[in-house]
Amino acid sequence: MKTGSILTIIFIYLILAWSFSSYLWPLAVMTAIPLGLTGAIAGHWIMGMDIGAMSLLAFFSLTGIVVNDSIILVSFFRRELATGKSYHEAIHEASLSRFRAVILTSLTTIAGLTPLMFETFSLAMYIVPIAITLCFGLAFSTVLVLIVIPALIVMIEDARIALQRFSLVKKLGWDKQSATRN
Repeated sequence: MKTGSILTIIFIYLILAWSFSSYLWPLAVMTAIPLGLTGAIAGHWIMGMDIGAMSLLAFFSLTGIVVNDSIILVSFFRRELATGKSYHEAIHEASLSRFRAVILTSLTTIAGLTPLMFETFSLAMYIVPIAITLCFGLAFSTVLVLIVIPALIVMIEDARIALQRFSLVKKLGWDKQSATRN
């Protein structure tokens, strides 16, 4: 599982970097992965269940779901940027337009899995950890994906613009050192 998780993270990053044509945006999208893990751990604690192999397998599924929500958000952000909007307006519009879809898909998945969390049949010991991981991880990460991912994208864009300005200042010789030399 350790090797599989490392390869999963690497492949997710490579696919996202290729898809977004950026090395930084995939990092913003991938921050959703630890958010989902935090929710899954909290869910196991709340439900009083140990984390086992089935929980870890469910976490791989959760990773895909959470990254997918983030990809959709970033895709809509890029689409809004292509219309000529500023990145602040674009992330605002993308977040608003995808809010309902992300919330509804998460809520329906959670509603479908909730009865499995409370199953008492003897073979449910294999299903309950999966349901707990997916329900709590998805609930926690969905809220944070709608808040954290847009904030990270704005921070990345602000940093990119600041670096471009700094680079332009250096190229034109407008920095303080060259001003004192002249």
